Amino acid sequence: MKLRIRENSVRLRLTQSEVAEFGENGLIENKTDFGETVFIYAFKSSDLIENLQANFESGRIEIVVPKAVAENWINTQEVGISGEFEKLKILIEKDFVCLSVREGEDESDAFPHPKEQEFNC
Repeated sequence: MKLRIRENSVRLRLTQSEVAEFGENGLIENKTDFGETVFIYAFKSSDLIENLQANFESGRIEIVVPKAVAENWINTQEVGISGEFEKLKILIEKDFVCLSVREGEDESDAFPHPKEQEFNC
């Protein structure tokens, strides 16, 4: 799962296997180890909420999506889930293969890009 933070926006991108894991468990998380401190970012679904939510506590960012919205995203061709929580813009996307090759990037688990046919990749 890739995390991008810029000012008041958070974006998560999930590969095919991560979307499958999220579908099975309702939770996926990654961590970055800074030695004595660990930063965790997580994405989960909940049937107790109606709108996207975000929490940050004890070095952990957690993005929470309503379970029905998550299931629709997982089981359809829908690319992303977007919304706002307080002042924070949130975007969760399926991670597509890039249209141009980037050295050192493993995209073997990324979703096929919808425009791939146009570029004869």
